[in-house]
Amino acid sequence: MSANNAIRTPQFWLLWIVLCFNVTAGIGILERASPIFQDYFPDAGTQIAAAAAGFVAILSLANMLGRFVWSSTSDLIGRKNIYRVYLASVRCSTCSSRCSATPTRRCS
Repeated sequence: MSANNAIRTPQFWLLWIVLCFNVTAGIGILERASPIFQDYFPDAGTQIAAAAAGFVAILSLANMLGRFVWSSTSDLIGRKNIYRVYLASVRCSTCSSRCSATPTRRCS
């Protein structure tokens, strides 16, 4: 399908909206990462600003590398399959973080 035909489909615009929100959310998290990190460790002393800056740098690098990895993998296995893999990995990480936060409850 050509680009001119693709932009006339509802799937293109729905995908564009999802990606726009995804990028916006990622930038918002990166913007607030340092204050979140500093609030999470309130008794860390004076070194917390440097540690928070390092944390933001690691998040930014992971964001950049993730864009290359997901897009390259998408070229190999296809767009629909990469969304399936991505959504499954998000589901697994969400469930595992919820389970680790509440070790006494049974997770589903």
